[in-house]
Amino acid sequence: MKLDYKADAPTIQESLHLRLKPFWLPIYSLVQSELVAIAHAQDMPLLIVDVGGRLSPYTMGVQARVWITDLPRTTELQEELNLGATPEIIQKISQTRSNVERVVFDDMTHSALPSDFADCVVAVEVLEHVEEDKLFVREVQRILKPGGIFLMTTPNGDHIFKMSLDHKRHYTYRQLKQLLETSFESVTVQYAIRDSLFRTLGLHVAWPLTNSWRVLFMPFNLINMFQSRHEHLQYSPQKTCYLVAKATK
Repeated sequence: MKLDYKADAPTIQESLHLRLKPFWLPIYSLVQSELVAIAHAQDMPLLIVDVGGRLSPYTMGVQARVWITDLPRTTELQEELNLGATPEIIQKISQTRSNVERVVFDDMTHSALPSDFADCVVAVEVLEHVEEDKLFVREVQRILKPGGIFLMTTPNGDHIFKMSLDHKRHYTYRQLKQLLETSFESVTVQYAIRDSLFRTLGLHVAWPLTNSWRVLFMPFNLINMFQSRHEHLQYSPQKTCYLVAKATK
């Protein structure tokens, strides 16, 4: 299933959401800032493929054409964990997102997207759900144009050991770098987002804010974002929750 519609001025929902960026989950704020910087470095609008990004805000406000890909929601576990896309989710995207050109059902381990297609592929908290991770990375490399960038995050396996029901693994720094280097020549990996009580409390914030009580937890994300600004954290395996990787084709 795919949805085509014209990019336009930011919607009311997007404008509000961007104003609340200081209260986003810090990992989303970090990724959005990275994508904005990548887009600003280019003369032409980028084509970004956002793998699994049906509910997340990090491509909002990015001057780019965005394609969202995801698996269809077909299992009880997907329903329980709010994974996969549904027609209702796709319709919601069409109503609230201005820079999303298409939403397509696609499996990145054997993607139907053409080679040399995208300027950037982003996958936030996706790879840990994928059984055939080497195929996933290989397909990302294939669909990227020469010089294209793969930006991804995943739980920090040097520190976060407890896994969700659908997680296949948590990567250590070394494991993730080695995996990406099987398909990419230029790879950087760093640790990100300070692990703290404020981070845990901030996870209660979910978008959209359909439950008013969630607003009470928004300030904790702001505090965690300030905690995470120290440059030394990118070298701190035991104090951080995520690995952030950038690979260039």
